[in-house]
Amino acid sequence: MPNNKLSRPKRLPISLKITVSICFIMTFQTVTERKLSKLGTRSTLFSSLVGNAVAGESNEEFLSRNVFPLVFRLWQIFRDGSVFYQSWFCLLEGNLTVWKIEGKFCSGMFMIRWVCLYLVLCGSFACAFADEGNRGRSFVGLVDFSEWTCKQRDGERKVVLESPPIHSVVSFDELVISWNAAPSSRLSVEVDVRVRGRWLGPYLLGHWVGGEFATGRTSIKGQKDARVKVSTDTLVLSEPAREVRIRIVFPLGASEVPGFQLVGLSFVDSSAAPKALVSNRRAWGKELAVPRLCQLDFEGGKVWCSPTSVAMVQAHWAKVLSRSELEASVPRVAAEVFDPGWEGTGNWSFNIAYAGSFPGMRSYVVRLSDVVELEAFVLAGIPVPVSVSYSALKRESPRKRDGHLVVCVGFDENGDIVVNDPARSPSVRWVYPRIDFVKAWEHSKNTAYLIYPESTLLPPDSRGLWSIQ
Repeated sequence: MPNNKLSRPKRLPISLKITVSICFIMTFQTVTERKLSKLGTRSTLFSSLVGNAVAGESNEEFLSRNVFPLVFRLWQIFRDGSVFYQSWFCLLEGNLTVWKIEGKFCSGMFMIRWVCLYLVLCGSFACAFADEGNRGRSFVGLVDFSEWTCKQRDGERKVVLESPPIHSVVSFDELVISWNAAPSSRLSVEVDVRVRGRWLGPYLLGHWVGGEFATGRTSIKGQKDARVKVSTDTLVLSEPAREVRIRIVFPLGASEVPGFQLVGLSFVDSSAAPKALVSNRRAWGKELAVPRLCQLDFEGGKVWCSPTSVAMVQAHWAKVLSRSELEASVPRVAAEVFDPGWEGTGNWSFNIAYAGSFPGMRSYVVRLSDVVELEAFVLAGIPVPVSVSYSALKRESPRKRDGHLVVCVGFDENGDIVVNDPARSPSVRWVYPRIDFVKAWEHSKNTAYLIYPESTLLPPDSRGLWSIQ
């Protein structure tokens, strides 16, 4: 899948912000006390502590001339380091007034020092929590369509189910849409995206037709303009956005409209670089008993990693739920998800649409942020197909179009990833070093399929990466 990264300035580490902030404030106030004490015989009122401390001098001139160069440099770093620090330095540069009382500034400086320290600590912890929550990914899962409008499209025998504007908590430049509908549904998925206050679109994410022998199912090539392009199953933007509108288009009179069950939107900010989370060692040594299938056992199966992974997860739930209808052969799943527009079976949205067409099942694409989240799903008893770079996973030279699907089924005692790899023969079960898996998974921006019964209790989702609204 494409990797259309946007440039964004790097942030200073939170721990460094906190430590240096405290040192800077204390040093700055101590040095400034001495300087103001010396200047006090010439002036009894300063219009500002930092800005315009000496008439006719800019902030930089005053600090660089009267305060140690190191302190001045620290002030520059924090002024430019983040929005928060810019904000509170602007506050300090305002009309803070300090009176000289008998040549001593101690009481006023003491109060200002601790106010500054309080602001720095609050801001640093706020930034820390913001960084923890916003990891460049978000998910919106919808099952209530009561606020969507339903009308016939003018001049066409089609019914359009249109959403109100859907807001993403992250500024995104990639979007993958999932849908679950009745098995024999015929529908098209369109999306508008709002960039700089202007709605762009519609962009067609595909024509979906359920059924092994159905015709008309395809993604649409050639959708590209100056700001947006459609890459098979992914909407890719050249600049970030926050809002989208979705339209589900059915043939007029289609009986499947009431059977429409779910729409999932997985947003990604490609420029984000989430920090590694602390491992959940309770998942280490745990492995789910997921049936093992090899794509190479079937004629034409060399490129069937995605339908084979879906078939393994379906076979798992068929066994757990005692629902034999969930289990299907790999060739059948491949036929159900084949995309002539992409000329293969790897369309993420189509694989999900098939898996989610079974009553009582939910299925959608998510972009996770860390292997720790896979640990949570394993502990919850949910196997997760993930998209990786196969060459990176096996430490081989990079190849074009080397995306590969494997099923994460657990972790060994050292925290390495246990997968059912459909391209491994004769042993499908394989253990990959954690570091190799992380690098390989990053190529798809941590794409995963979630396929599970509606009644399943999902892991807590404090970051908003997979919860259904």
